[in-house]
Amino acid sequence: MFNYHFDEKKRRVTAFVEDGKEAGKVIFKPYKGYWSIDHTFVFPEYRGKGIAEKMTRELLAQARAAGVKVKPVCKFAVSFLDGNEEYADLIWRDPAEV
Repeated sequence: MFNYHFDEKKRRVTAFVEDGKEAGKVIFKPYKGYWSIDHTFVFPEYRGKGIAEKMTRELLAQARAAGVKVKPVCKFAVSFLDGNEEYADLIWRDPAEV
């Protein structure tokens, strides 16, 4: 069982094992109007358990609650959000590219 903790000050969502050991993290950077999802990491012994997806979903839920868009940068976030209609409303679009 894993617990997921959003920390806006540290700019991350961290997954913890029940004993408090860190299992992974998603790191983001806030910009004006959006959060850039820069890095997703899960320690090797915890991979394949859906942790990266659950951390990303937690970050997206927090972004939605804060009224902030997201810009996927790391490979996992790009892959997860590509074509995922559930979060299409959260994707930040560069006004210069529209």
